[in-house]
Amino acid sequence: LARDYKSAKTSNLVGNIDLFIQTFLEQLQLHEIEDKGILKRFKGLSRYMFEDLDQGEKLKTSLLRSEDLSQFMNIWINYRGKPSSTRDQYI
Repeated sequence: LARDYKSAKTSNLVGNIDLFIQTFLEQLQLHEIEDKGILKRFKGLSRYMFEDLDQGEKLKTSLLRSEDLSQFMNIWINYRGKPSSTRDQYI
């Protein structure tokens, strides 16, 4: 993903980030990490992950202000638009 990330166009970049978010969320839930802990990890990643996206600063600010995991994921889903895979719901 890192190599693709550096050479990706924005739409491809959104898809790659979406895949990462899905995979990371699944792994954290598999290890029974509480939603509060998952949110904290996602917020930590948000500081850098969205910089190269259109409206990335605005997205990052909204994500960092989210109060719970559902709100965080809804902000991301609204940004990314149509799902990049058959998995439409994360949580």
